[in-house]
Amino acid sequence: MNPPRAFWLVVVLPALFASTVAAQPAGTVRSFHVLEPVTQDSTQLPVTILTDDFRQKLSAPSPLAAEQAPSAIPPGHSEAFEIESETRSLGYEEPDYTGVPEPPQETVLASYTDDFAVLGNSLDEAYDAADGTTSPELLPAEPGCLEKNEAPWIKLKSTSLTATTIPGSGDDFGITDFSIGMKIGSPRLPFLSMSPRYQMTFLNGPLTTDVPETLHRASLSIMGMMPFSPTWIGQVVVTPGVASDFRNTSSDSIRVTGHALAIFMPSKETQWMFGVVYLDREDVSILPAVGVIYSPDSDLRFEVSFPRPRVLKRLSCEGENERWVYIAGEFGGGSWAVERANQTDDILTIRDYRLLGGMEFKRPENRELFWEAGLVFGRTIEYDSGMGDFDQDPAFMFRGGVTF
Repeated sequence: MNPPRAFWLVVVLPALFASTVAAQPAGTVRSFHVLEPVTQDSTQLPVTILTDDFRQKLSAPSPLAAEQAPSAIPPGHSEAFEIESETRSLGYEEPDYTGVPEPPQETVLASYTDDFAVLGNSLDEAYDAADGTTSPELLPAEPGCLEKNEAPWIKLKSTSLTATTIPGSGDDFGITDFSIGMKIGSPRLPFLSMSPRYQMTFLNGPLTTDVPETLHRASLSIMGMMPFSPTWIGQVVVTPGVASDFRNTSSDSIRVTGHALAIFMPSKETQWMFGVVYLDREDVSILPAVGVIYSPDSDLRFEVSFPRPRVLKRLSCEGENERWVYIAGEFGGGSWAVERANQTDDILTIRDYRLLGGMEFKRPENRELFWEAGLVFGRTIEYDSGMGDFDQDPAFMFRGGVTF
């Protein structure tokens, strides 16, 4: 005759379990696992299958979370179950984040334009947020072996189109220019970037002196960034180019501009700049580049830096869409190699000062749209020969552009 089921549940299994526990080292936790779902009969009291010694082991405090076992099986249940021979512990402890520094906040640095002598575009990109001008902690890390082999050497970052006009006719000197520029980076050389640019300028008047109808400027800016410490960054830009009416193609048409800056970042709100800007113009060759950029909060920014100071106020921010308004000062003009009416070579220099107000719209993926207008004063036309120099009355200026 086979023993009744109650005999196996109450006598045999607890004895087997007690002998197995006694054979193991102290501290070992055992658990039962039911192989199939068990339906509890609420009308009958459960029969415990845990010994007092095993119950004490389960209730003892432990740094590890042990998997809980069922404490009762209803009498009369015929489903099979087994005793697991090894302890199963989760073994997870919450990491201690005490003392771990927070990720650095993104810091945007001042970045001068790639062509300082461009008429109507001198330092119009004095605050560039998309071209490697971040703090050393945020500069791109050297890619791994696999990524380095797959990364392209050249990547187009953005393209910009700009149009500027100063209305005029007759003896009122008018200027209209169109420019296109690109920013090119290298994923394999994250501290180096290039910016080719072309600008065409149309001149209208004055009648009192001869000026070319069209001026051209083509340039290639090469920028290098080098972090010296967590708070100091060096920035060097060299921009060789050609500025001419394409009739005078002598060596006077070759213009090399650039700048060298040391950028000091004592905090994410303040950035100091020290250096020089080389314009390679006939009237002004070198300008100091000393200033500070201060952002007391995310909605206000002061760029106190010659030759293009600005004060900006953010009007709205919806996700990655921002709208800014600003006032700015600008030192405009440039030098071009030209051919005079008597077919002699000369150098034309245009100089003016500008007080502008504008609005800037920033969109995702480095897309920007801006327009600005203001007063242009201190306008002069000078020739290297000294023949035909001309002073012009103040005028209004309008400019707009897009970056994508």
